Amino acid sequence: MQEAGTIVHVAGSGRAIVRLSRAVDEGRVLCDRRSSAVARVVELIGPVSAPFASAAPMSNSISKYVGRRVYESAGSGGGEKRRRRGEGDEGGRGQGRRQAGRRPAGPRAGGRWRR
Repeated sequence: MQEAGTIVHVAGSGRAIVRLSRAVDEGRVLCDRRSSAVARVVELIGPVSAPFASAAPMSNSISKYVGRRVYESAGSGGGEKRRRRGEGDEGGRGQGRRQAGRRPAGPRAGGRWRR
């Protein structure tokens, strides 16, 4: 485990704000010194020279970690973004929200909408 930074604040949204001591990828899990999962990095914020991370808590009592160091876990699968439903190489599938067999909605000549 490598030190990632220190939790400095819990925002009103419930996310933990982490002052990073080194570069961390989005999606990484941050742990305490006992390797218990504390939060998952959602986005990087602030200046490039001194970045912060907004992290979604993985603990019900995230406020007890304010002021404590957090570490990047070795096997947290970070950096990989989840695929949305419908994306990928399924060969023809992957139409997203549009369902097969339905006509696309849009204006016809005359300004009426199709049903």
